[in-house]
Amino acid sequence: MLAYLLTWLVFSFVLTLLQWQLHVFQWLSGMMENTNTLLATVILIIAGIYQFTTLKKSCLAHCRSPFSFLLNSWENGKQGAFNMGIIHASRCLGCCWAQMLIMFALGVMNIAGIILITVFILLEKSLPVNELLISKLAGVLLCMLGVLVILL
Repeated sequence: MLAYLLTWLVFSFVLTLLQWQLHVFQWLSGMMENTNTLLATVILIIAGIYQFTTLKKSCLAHCRSPFSFLLNSWENGKQGAFNMGIIHASRCLGCCWAQMLIMFALGVMNIAGIILITVFILLEKSLPVNELLISKLAGVLLCMLGVLVILL
């Protein structure tokens, strides 16, 4: 549990540093809204393309079925639990980092964006249909949204 939390804390720290830099460049407003359409476009297209990668597919498969990880990769003791926590958290992070990054395109404090991304992650991880269909559909939609943002 500690290793899982530690992994996400490090990721959150990195995103906090990114947020501070975006403020320095004035690409995020005081209300945490994106003020740079090129940044929004790049983030959305990167997140969309990532949906098609084998890394995303592998991490998503792990996150959809963590029980098999527990059965096949069990390690005894505190160090074993820590190692398993790092591995599990890294795979969950590999599954969701791009969705978290989307918040910089939509606005960090945008409640509608937070809800939309939460629903997407929930559907992708939990819906008993082909998760790759959901991922690929989301990838296409994110890329299209990225192009739309730059065109408007």
